[in-house]
Amino acid sequence: MKTTFLGHGIGTKEKPNVGNQLADSFSCDQFISFNGFVAFATGSGVKTIIKSIENSNHIFEQCRFFIGIDNMVTSEEALRLLLKKNVETFIYYDSIKKNSIYHPKLYIFEGQNNHRVIIGSSNLTYQALNSNLEASIQLEFDSENKEGNSLLKEIKEYYSSLLDLSSTNIRLLTEEYLEELIEKNLLSKKIEIIEEEGKR
Repeated sequence: MKTTFLGHGIGTKEKPNVGNQLADSFSCDQFISFNGFVAFATGSGVKTIIKSIENSNHIFEQCRFFIGIDNMVTSEEALRLLLKKNVETFIYYDSIKKNSIYHPKLYIFEGQNNHRVIIGSSNLTYQALNSNLEASIQLEFDSENKEGNSLLKEIKEYYSSLLDLSSTNIRLLTEEYLEELIEKNLLSKKIEIIEEEGKR
C-alpha cells in the first residue's frame, strides 16, 4: 500500500494537494466508482473538480457525494451546480441531533483492481482543496493488498447506511428539495469567484 501525505498551506505549492489529487483520480481510467463524504461544499470547491467529473462520465459507473448542510456553510451555488451537471448528490441532515454535526472529509475511488482513499481535513471548498493549511493522507492499494482492503471494508461498513441509502438522515438532492432547503434557510447564499493565481 502506498501512503502519501497531502499537505498544503505552508509553502508547498509544488507538492500535490487534495484538489489536484481529486482531479487526477477522476481522470484516471483505473477507477470506476466514487463516493465522497464531506461536511461542507461551496461553489468554488465544486468548480475546482467539476470538469474532471464531467470528463470521467464515460468511465465511472457511479459518482456520488454525501454532503452536509450544518451551520449554513454549504452553499446554494454548490448544490445548483451539482444538479446542473447531473452529479448524484445526497444531503445529510439530522434535524433532531443538535449537539453534533456531520463532519467527514473522505473521498473513495474504487476500480476493478486498484483503489484510492483520501481522508483528512479538506472539505469540498476551494480553500480547503487548494490553499488552506490542511492535512490529508492518500492511500493507494490494489485488490490483493490485505491491509488496504481491510481498511476499505471497515470504512464502507461504517458508512453502510449511507452507501445503501437506508439512512433516514439522507435525501437525494433534487430541484424540489433544493428549493425546500433554501426556503428553510439552511444554505449559504454566498457566490464565490475563483481568482487567477497571480491576482490573489
